[in-house]
This record gives sequence, structure tokens and C-alpha cells, in this order.
Amino acid sequence: MRYKNGIVFCEDGRFRKKDFFVRDGLFCDAAGDNDGGGVVDLGGKTAIPGLIDTHIHGCGGYDFTSGDIDGLKKIAGFLAKNGVTSFIPTSVSAPLCMLKAAYKNAAELYGQHDYGAKIVGINAEGPFLSDEKRGAHPPEYLIAPSLAVFSDLNNAADGLIKIVCVAPETDGAIDFIKSAVKSCRISAGHTACDYDTAKRAFVAGATKVTHLYNAMPPFLHMEPGIIGAATESKNVYAELICDGVHVHESAVRAAFKLFPHRVVLISDSLSVCGVNGVECLSGTSVVTVNDERAVLLGGRLAGSNSTLFDCVKNAVSMGIPPKDAIEAATKIPALSVRIFDRTGSISVGKAADFIVYASGFSLEAVYIDGKRVS
Repeated sequence: MRYKNGIVFCEDGRFRKKDFFVRDGLFCDAAGDNDGGGVVDLGGKTAIPGLIDTHIHGCGGYDFTSGDIDGLKKIAGFLAKNGVTSFIPTSVSAPLCMLKAAYKNAAELYGQHDYGAKIVGINAEGPFLSDEKRGAHPPEYLIAPSLAVFSDLNNAADGLIKIVCVAPETDGAIDFIKSAVKSCRISAGHTACDYDTAKRAFVAGATKVTHLYNAMPPFLHMEPGIIGAATESKNVYAELICDGVHVHESAVRAAFKLFPHRVVLISDSLSVCGVNGVECLSGTSVVTVNDERAVLLGGRLAGSNSTLFDCVKNAVSMGIPPKDAIEAATKIPALSVRIFDRTGSISVGKAADFIVYASGFSLEAVYIDGKRVS
């Protein structure tokens, strides 16, 4: 299949008017386009890689942690309709038996692409968090980092855990990081740690920061904390919730300057995303939407009520150049979890996952493995 007359966001970060080709679910070069698949005229619209959401708890009324496999399929379908072609379902702190059940669901659905966006791993946000900075995570399910617990959970997930969030100041955290990095990526977050402790975590192997600014100490001139340590660690990626609620637009612009080509836009969306006004589950907690904010029943801010495509649009409206916002939702997340060899750019040999939008970031079409799904 040949796609012509489009503005293509290329791997080098530039927009070019060019054709691209798809065969057998992969991007291919022109010489390989000999299967008579036809031609699609994009009519001057923009084609970019499919978005990759590496931190998403739920959407469309369905929750990953407390839900079943049918709910996970619904999440995948909702995401595909909203521009996400790959995702990492993210758990909240919950009873270990609940986490195991959720992880088994993800493992069963892994590799199946008939339901929507592709699962490319699991993000275990909890239970190894700081009680002081737990956010919306229930305190009764927090535990100290444990390699035995992680191994048990990862076995239930058939080795699918890609990211584990750890508060570096918790008991045994540094030793845990040194061991667990052999199996997954460690993201420092939900933490009250100081600069020195954060540096030790990054030296030990942590390579991500969970939702920058949120659930961590602020960046102060005499107490730079985890944010200061992360900016100086050039292999560390910073997640950012750009929903217009969790982070002020000035801090969004600052993040892109502090972490050049290292910002990973995430939705951090909850089950209430897309079903405003309905109470839904997030793990063992009930969440709802109040004035566009996803909150616990007591009013405490939880995750977001936005899709990743919304976050990209928000970033651009806040002054982030489109190429940087798009890269932060495609190439950078793929690099951060080591899947850029197969997705994250419109490049020959990679999965033909891409989206097409018109002016004003109006989503027109979503393709997964070369098949139009929305």
C-alpha cells in the first residue's frame, strides 16, 4: 500500500511531504511495494507514528488493576480510537492477588492485536512507594521494595513487567534497583527522597522519573531533590502529565528545557477518562470526575481524565514545538522502554503503526500494523 500526498513526521524530527509504503504490516521501501495493495491519498494531512502510552491505568470506564481481560480489551479499543497504538497498562497499589490477576490478563492479551492498541509491557506503579508521597495509592498496600515480591509478580506476568516505580528512600530500595534493573526499567517516583539519595538510585540503574513534579519534592535552589538529580543524569527520562491539571504550563515548558529529548508524555489516565460523571474503580478506590479533574471520592487528585493525544495537543498549545511534543509521545517513550527497534517512528522495517490528523490536530485515522482501526 502506498500512502501519498501527506506530510510525514520523519525519524529525524522533521516534517516532509513524501510518500511512504506498507506491506505485511510493516513500513517498507518503494521497491517492496509490489503487492498491488493500492494507493491512499492523504490529501495533505499529517502522518505521524502511532502514540505510545507507557503510563495508563484505564479509560472508557475500565480499570486495568481491578478489571478482567474483557475490560482490558475495551481499554485497548478505546486507546486505538484515540490515537494510541501501543500501551503499557499500569497498575496501582493493591492486594498482591489483584495485581497478579491483572498481570495475567495482560500476559494473555500480549501479542494479540485484534482488539486495538498493542500491549508492550506492564508498568507496576506500586507497591514500592513512599507513604509520604503516595498520592492516590492506598497506604495499606504499600510495602518496602522486595525482589521476591517483584519476581513473583513478574512470573505471573510471564516476564512482561517493563517498568517498576520505586521510592529510592524506602528500605532496601537501592539494592532492589541494582538487582531488578536486570529484568526491567526502574522509575523513581512517589518519593520524598533528597538529591543525594536520588543520585544513588540513578547510579544504581534507575532510568526514569514517574510523572515529573507530581508526588515528589519541588526543585529548590538549596534542595534540588530528585528533579535536580534527574536533570544531571543524562540517561534518565522524565514522564510528564500534560493534561492542564497536574502541571502548570510554565512547568511544562521548563521540563522540555531541563530534559531535552528525554520527556515522555504520559496520560496517567484512569477508568473515568471518556465517561465523565460516572464513578469508576481504580484498583480498590472509587474515582470520579469533578471539574475535569479525576479525583477520589474525598476530592483528592488522582490520575488524569485525558488521552495521550489530548496531552500532545495541550503541550503544543502551551508553546512546545509540535515536533518535540510528537517525539515525546512516540520516539522517546519507545526509547525509554527499549522498543524503538520495532515501533515509534515511520521507518522501514518497523510496525506500520501511524495516525493521520488534519489542521488543528483533528484526528482523522489510526492504523495498527497497516490496518485502519479508526
